[in-house]
Amino acid sequence: MMHFIRKKPFSRDQLLSWHLLLLVFIKVVVLYGLWFAFIKPNKVKVDVSDVQRIYQGGASIPSENQFNQNQRSQP
Repeated sequence: MMHFIRKKPFSRDQLLSWHLLLLVFIKVVVLYGLWFAFIKPNKVKVDVSDVQRIYQGGASIPSENQFNQNQRSQP
């Protein structure tokens, strides 16, 4: 049987890099979990006119009348 014996311990730099990678991985998993729980279920419907208005520089807050019309048109 071959025994794997570490000849020298991890240096501080290697240990720090492992800790940083672990923290980044944990943060990505937590952010994905939050997105999956709160953002993904709330699908926002965007039609072509909304996108066209944004790209033409008319991105503004819709008036109250437009907002109410958009709310009524959704099933």
